[in-house]
Amino acid sequence: MIALIQRVLRADVSVDGQVVGAIGPGLLALVCAERGDDNAAADKLLGKVLGYRVFSDTQGKMNWGLQNIDGNGAHGGLLLVSQFTLAADTQSGMRPSFTPAAAPDDGRRLFDYFVTRARALHSTVATGEFGADMQVSLVNDGPVTFWLEARPV
Repeated sequence: MIALIQRVLRADVSVDGQVVGAIGPGLLALVCAERGDDNAAADKLLGKVLGYRVFSDTQGKMNWGLQNIDGNGAHGGLLLVSQFTLAADTQSGMRPSFTPAAAPDDGRRLFDYFVTRARALHSTVATGEFGADMQVSLVNDGPVTFWLEARPV
């Protein structure tokens, strides 16, 4: 599985002009399941998303994770948005191939699993709508953006 995480001051996602998910300071995670991914890969990726140290301490070093964004135990928000295009093969030609992406039913199942597990482990989780045409707005803080991957074992 893949997640493109961005440290944000705020972010929201809309479907048909209605905001369906929004957070304040925290992480926007664009999440993609690839062929062959399983629940173990989702769990591993979620662990990385929740624990990745991207929030600055008092010396400006990235030492704090999402569950302690200020060093005093404050939880940041987590906005999860499904985005199958992260799996695109762009190695040849001028048009991406989406062969590496999980089939839609598998992608939905793994994204739903990822969201359920995230909500069980973190206090503030918002989402987009799987398969919908979404508009994502964000204020990237830094900017700070990382590509995370977790492969099935």
